[in-house]
Amino acid sequence: MDELAVIYEDEVLLACDKPAGVIVHADGTGAPTLTDAVAAHLAATGRAGVRPQAVQRLDRET
Repeated sequence: MDELAVIYEDEVLLACDKPAGVIVHADGTGAPTLTDAVAAHLAATGRAGVRPQAVQRLDRET
């Protein structure tokens, strides 16, 4: 997955764009996930250890 496209972010909420073809949660194949990208973004901005949770899960194609 390329760079995470953050739409909005504050201390408790992060909204980002989910590109088509990217899965939200791990499916056992090792494919990159949106959850992993958000966790990496949080770690890079000093919030390592914060566990991201999806509010809305979109299918792979959307």
